[in-house]
Amino acid sequence: MRVLFSILFVIALIALFPLVIAAVFLLFQADVNHTRLFTFGIVAVFIAVYNGMRHFTTDIGRPALWAVLWIAVAGGLFGASYNLAPKGVTTVADGAFQSLHEGSGGYPQWHPANLVAEQDQVRFALALSRWIGRDYDDDRGATARRTMKGIYEDLNYHAEELVDYGSQLHRVYNAGLGKPVPGRHRYVYRSLKGKQKSKMPVILLLHGSEGNLKAGLWALTPLADDVGMAIVAPSHSGGGWDDENATDEIRETLTFCRKQRDLDESAVVLVGYGSGGVGVNRAARTMADQFRGFVHIGAEFTPESTIGLAASKPLETIPLLVMHGADDRIFPVADTEKAVGDLKRWKIPVTYQRFEEDGAMLLFKRSKDISNRIATWMRNWRS
Repeated sequence: MRVLFSILFVIALIALFPLVIAAVFLLFQADVNHTRLFTFGIVAVFIAVYNGMRHFTTDIGRPALWAVLWIAVAGGLFGASYNLAPKGVTTVADGAFQSLHEGSGGYPQWHPANLVAEQDQVRFALALSRWIGRDYDDDRGATARRTMKGIYEDLNYHAEELVDYGSQLHRVYNAGLGKPVPGRHRYVYRSLKGKQKSKMPVILLLHGSEGNLKAGLWALTPLADDVGMAIVAPSHSGGGWDDENATDEIRETLTFCRKQRDLDESAVVLVGYGSGGVGVNRAARTMADQFRGFVHIGAEFTPESTIGLAASKPLETIPLLVMHGADDRIFPVADTEKAVGDLKRWKIPVTYQRFEEDGAMLLFKRSKDISNRIATWMRNWRS
C-alpha cells in the first residue's frame, strides 16, 4: 500500500509540475490581486503534494503534517481569490453596460477563467505567444502587452460595472475541451447620446477566436458615444465564426435587438475583428439584407472567405468597410487586399483603409482613430 501511494503521489507531482510553471509565469504577468492569490494557491497545492509524497518515501521529519498545513493554505488562498473575484453582477445603478445570459448557462464565479482576471489571461497569452511562433510585433509581443494593459486600465477606471461582470472566457476554454456550453451570453452597451433617441442604431460586434474580450467592447465605445449607438456583442463559444452555430448566434442576436424597444433593428451594422471577420462574411452571404453595413477591423478577410459574396444581391447596395494593418502577422495584409480586389471586381461597394505602421492589434492600438474613421464612413453613406 505504501508503494502504491508513493507512485500515485509521484504521478500527481509530475502532472502538477507544468501547471506550477504556468502559474509562476502567470504571476509575473498578473496585475490583479485575485489572480495572484489563485497562482499562489496552485503553488501551495504542489508543495502539499510534494510533502505527501515524502510521507510515503521517507521517514525524515513530519511531511504528512506539512502536507495538511499546505493544503489548508491552498484552500485559504483559493477561498480569498474567489471572494475577491467578480461576482457576475453589479451594484452600479443605471450603468451603461449589461452582461446578459439566456438559458441555463449563468456566470461561474468558481471557474479559473474568473478566478484569474481577464486582463491577466490576455497578457499571459500574449507573453506565451512568442514561444509558439505567434509574434504580434517586432519586440516579441511587448508592444501588444502594453497596448492591452492600457485598454484594461482605462476600462477598469471608467466602467466599474463591466469589471463586476467578470469574464466569459470560460466559454472558449470549455468548448476547447469538448465540454458543452449551455445558454447564450451577450454584452450590451447603450451610449448616453443613444439613450436620447427613441431608437438607437446598433453595432453588432463579433469577437476574435480568443473569445468575447471586454476589451473589444470597450475599444468601440468611442464610436457608440460619437454616433449615439448601442453595442451588442454576443459570446460565441467556439471562438471562430464559420459554422452553423455561429450563424444561429448572429440570428439570435438580431432577434434580441428586435425585442428591445430602444434598439433600431433596421439600422444594425455588423462589425468583426480577428476571426470575427469570417462571421461578417458568412452573414453577408446568408442574411445581408438584415444589416445596414459591414465592417472588418484587422479581421480574417481572405479570398476564400469571400466566396459566394458575388452572388449576394443585397450587397450591391450595402456599404462595406475594411481596415487592416500592413504589418499584421496573424492575418497578412496581402490576403486582405486580394479579397478587397475581388469585391471591387464584383462591383460590391467596399472602402479599404490600410494602416501602414500597425499590425494585428489594430482595434486596440488605434481605438479612437478606428472609431472616428467608422463614424465618418457612416456619415458619408447615411447622408
